[in-house]
Amino acid sequence: MSMQIRSIALIRHTLAGTFMAMVMATGAALAADPAARQTATVDAEGVHLSDLFAGIDAAADRWVGPAPAPGETVTYKANLLASIARGNALDWRPRSSREQVHVHRPGRRIPVALIKERLAFHLRDQVGGGGVDINLFGAPQMFVDPSLPADISVEDVTTAPGGRFNASLALPTLSGATRLVEITGRAHATRKLPVPARHLRRGETITANDVVWRQVRSRAGDHIMVSDLDNIVGLTPRRTLIAGKPIRRTDITPRMVIRKGDQIQVSLSTGSMTLTTRGIALQPGAVGETIRIRNVNSRKIIEATVTDAGDAVIRPMSLLAARS
Repeated sequence: MSMQIRSIALIRHTLAGTFMAMVMATGAALAADPAARQTATVDAEGVHLSDLFAGIDAAADRWVGPAPAPGETVTYKANLLASIARGNALDWRPRSSREQVHVHRPGRRIPVALIKERLAFHLRDQVGGGGVDINLFGAPQMFVDPSLPADISVEDVTTAPGGRFNASLALPTLSGATRLVEITGRAHATRKLPVPARHLRRGETITANDVVWRQVRSRAGDHIMVSDLDNIVGLTPRRTLIAGKPIRRTDITPRMVIRKGDQIQVSLSTGSMTLTTRGIALQPGAVGETIRIRNVNSRKIIEATVTDAGDAVIRPMSLLAARS
């Protein structure tokens, strides 16, 4: 009996020794002197020992976790690294609790402009107006795998008063399924208005080249905004007009080509005869405006329509002169 006990003890000792030798051999195969990396870049296949530790033999490399989502970075902290090292028979311990490895997966970014375009298409009927301006909350960054097109679709949208909305966006994945991302924001109705293409200063004559059309947010005071190009061209700003900002009707005025006190030529045409005289403008005037003029010779006050700088014409109805 005692011999049998000694035999069993010998077998156990031998098995234990063999197991320790296997563990040591495995550790030697994985890394002779492993060192934690600081950063690593992985693909969709996942995170491996060699991504976290330098010196891992290629034949003994092992999968240790899933890859981050495209464009995202995950951090393996000291305690998790130590646990992975123990589980894979690596002779490694963190030098401090701050030791960590940042694992990044590249991604193709979905353009914010594309996200807004897709949302605007779904929100246009609910918001109203000629267009939709989208304000996204939280400046979202969305990525897909670099091998996939940067595309996105809107799965669902719900709206609330004031234009707030919640939406589910579907991103493509390598498996063929879609990954849903929730997003919130506010939608504003817009209308197309003419705005200055550059800063326009007081006294300038506005031309068609000075104006561009742009979708701007609709507001309660839109009725005072200029919406027709014909109501801008040929006029002049009362004050500096800011590029890209809608123009109020009170921001512009006809360009005064005649100032009070200017000497101007006044003409009257009747049939085949044209009479001209000189006069003094008693008030400023823009092209097309009727102003009062004092005749230099007769000293009478007449009314004439401004045709250009320094010129005015008497209309038939203005033949009757008023005395000063």
